[in-house]
Amino acid sequence: MVASRGAVARRRRAAALMVAVAVVCLIAGEMVGVEAARRSLHKRRRVNSETEFTKWATTLKWVWLGVFGPMLLLFLWQLARDPALPHIAKELWARVTDKLHGRTRAESIALARRRKAARSA
Repeated sequence: MVASRGAVARRRRAAALMVAVAVVCLIAGEMVGVEAARRSLHKRRRVNSETEFTKWATTLKWVWLGVFGPMLLLFLWQLARDPALPHIAKELWARVTDKLHGRTRAESIALARRRKAARSA
């Protein structure tokens, strides 16, 4: 079965994005390793528990970023490409402003009907 050019291009972009994310993760890992090596060259100081916690917190932060960062970027990319996003955003904005202005349900329904009539006209 022959794939369309658009599908092939989408797969290539997705693959390129994953490669870029993998390269960023590798570079971040190398930076952590270089930093650890640089610290070991200096005079060894007595390590207190607060310093140990900071090291673990930093490591966990980078692992969390490495795991959830690509998923978040992919989600934002798909959200940006969604053709329905402007309509959804306008509707949500209208609902939020209705709530902030303190309109009653009947007033909100009447306003929505006027908006719909204005769009279709």
